[in-house]
Amino acid sequence: MADDPRTDSELVDAVRGGDGGAFAALYLRHRDRAFRVARRYAPDDGPAMDAVQEALLYLHRKGRGLRPTARFTTFLYPVVRHEAQRAARNARRGQGPTSPERQLGVCIPPVRLARSEER
Repeated sequence: MADDPRTDSELVDAVRGGDGGAFAALYLRHRDRAFRVARRYAPDDGPAMDAVQEALLYLHRKGRGLRPTARFTTFLYPVVRHEAQRAARNARRGQGPTSPERQLGVCIPPVRLARSEER
């Protein structure tokens, strides 16, 4: 898989056709560089790795909807950056990936939470 001779464009076409091996090849080919991009924005290695995984899962979910109008990395790196920035924001707010709010998909602003506790 790591030595897949197909180009990124060919692999994306294969992913659109449902080839899971093609997606694995893309992952193995770009994970290290994506991690370095994420590490620029994430607070440390753990959130950076999570950001890479989230970005790749996002692109995998897009699957057939992914239209290769540019290089694969043109799609990948901005998503990685966005996920890493979200991880950094969550770290500043004290919300880890396992916080109850994140598990439920609810975002409660800290000011609002403090007012509800006063009541």
